[in-house]
Amino acid sequence: MDAKRRIYIEPHDRTRRLAQLGLEETDLLQAVQVGQLQRMSCTPHHPIPYAGLSAWAETIKTLRDLYIPKGWHKQDPRGLPIVLSPDWDMAIAVATGDEATGREDCEPCTKSPKGPQTETAISNNQLCLFAETEFAQEIKDREQQGLITWLLLIHSDSHNREVRCELSLPVGMNEEGRVDGWDERIILGSIPFDADELEIPNDETPQSPNIIVNVKRRGA
Repeated sequence: MDAKRRIYIEPHDRTRRLAQLGLEETDLLQAVQVGQLQRMSCTPHHPIPYAGLSAWAETIKTLRDLYIPKGWHKQDPRGLPIVLSPDWDMAIAVATGDEATGREDCEPCTKSPKGPQTETAISNNQLCLFAETEFAQEIKDREQQGLITWLLLIHSDSHNREVRCELSLPVGMNEEGRVDGWDERIILGSIPFDADELEIPNDETPQSPNIIVNVKRRGA
């Protein structure tokens, strides 16, 4: 990855960068917490993929619960659920990351291959961030008006009993279709697994089942 990639680790640095994006770390962590609580509510009698899929779905739902009242929007272009900024120039999607997620000394990768809409979003990110040619600008104007898409990347670490997460800007995919290139990484605080430490910080936000995407989709 390009050495110029930016990684925000210190609390004041990530708070400042998130504020520039119109976001707060507490909101992002709350969405992850809700997902983890739902994941932990699953039993061996649930279908194997359920925990991951429902965590993914509820994390997205919680983001929408938190940000739509603040003027954000929801969209599901070609099956990719996202939350759109008030100006429609930035989107957030949710994905499960590998064990490198949330670690500054490692390069994370999504755990499962992503579909064509994610590939399109990454292509748009590349055009917006790196390309300055007239041809690139023409393409950008046709492709969602230069929309930048970030990933809320989440990893559930059963060994260390914590959830690590980061809001990162994807710019590359490998041959397997997994996202593995990043222009920016905002590494968020980790969340312990223990149920008594996983309290939802905002009582006014609707809370429904949530889990973290930790299971590969069949046929993906």
